[in-house]
Amino acid sequence: MRSLIYIFLFFIISNIYAEDFENKTDKVAVPVKISKPMEKISYLTIEVPAVVNIDNFCTINSKTEGYITTLIGRGDFVKKGMKIAEVKNEFLKTNIASLKNKINLSEEELNNLNKKLKNYEELYKLGLLSKNDLSDLKNTVIAKNLELENLKNQLKLSKIQEVNSKILSTCEGYIVEIIPNQSYIQLGSQIAKVYNPKKNFLSLYIPIEYLTQMKVNQNIKIKVLQKWYTAKIKEIIPVSEANLIEVKVYPVNDFSLPLNYKFTAQVEINETKGFSIPKEAIIIKDNKPFIFVVVGNKAKIRPVNILKDLGNEVLVSGNLSLNDQIIIQNAYRLEDGTEVIIK
Repeated sequence: MRSLIYIFLFFIISNIYAEDFENKTDKVAVPVKISKPMEKISYLTIEVPAVVNIDNFCTINSKTEGYITTLIGRGDFVKKGMKIAEVKNEFLKTNIASLKNKINLSEEELNNLNKKLKNYEELYKLGLLSKNDLSDLKNTVIAKNLELENLKNQLKLSKIQEVNSKILSTCEGYIVEIIPNQSYIQLGSQIAKVYNPKKNFLSLYIPIEYLTQMKVNQNIKIKVLQKWYTAKIKEIIPVSEANLIEVKVYPVNDFSLPLNYKFTAQVEINETKGFSIPKEAIIIKDNKPFIFVVVGNKAKIRPVNILKDLGNEVLVSGNLSLNDQIIIQNAYRLEDGTEVIIK
């Protein structure tokens, strides 16, 4: 009997020491290496088809659709900004008028709904109206707001098309070609060809998704035959096929290439600002990127957005500062709050 008691006590003491050992093991700090983030600006570069043209001729293209009335003829001299044609689209005018009426009605309905909502809120406070009735009316108000916003956006787009119905000359010179009067034109149709001798320019054919990042008179950088040039955008023309836009640019620092020379140009579209950190710092949890930073003597997890791959580093954005100590070793051994020691 005494021997059984000793064995029982032995197991109890062993378990106590084992639990104590495990607790001490859990508190052993994980050795880590750190790095500090650096602010960096990276540029998005795309490759696009390009062709060299001489600006003896310039084309005037449509930015809307409908039936055209030309105001000039072949052989006439036009100046830049001069009105040369007008596009009529009765459906567009009808649509604008209809949208304005719908907006007025929607605004009136929304105003009445908001008044009704105030009444419902008072009735709900008095216990004379159910919560479901109040929620249903709130959802109706939200839906009406969305409907009104959608109508306003449609009107805005229609007005932009209406403004583009007045076709202005984009260059100065003599008309050598003109579209027949009362023709039906579409987006990107050539309206006229103007003789206008000037220096070389490049036509860049850029995917339409980059249209919002292109503006007339904007300077962009272009790589031609291993050399970078600065060029100014003079005209942006929609291309009816392949979801491209033709961007006409004139080099600020001149270059000499043969006429109709076709090549692939590299174009810097925009700049991206962020923090440059080593790739080793990135961990993936639930398919999302995170990093650990040292705060005190503990690892604290922070989400980041990966902006660009920089080779051995990545450009990220997030809640970071230049003084943060980012963990770049043993990150996958860590949890939020794990004690660490910097090697």
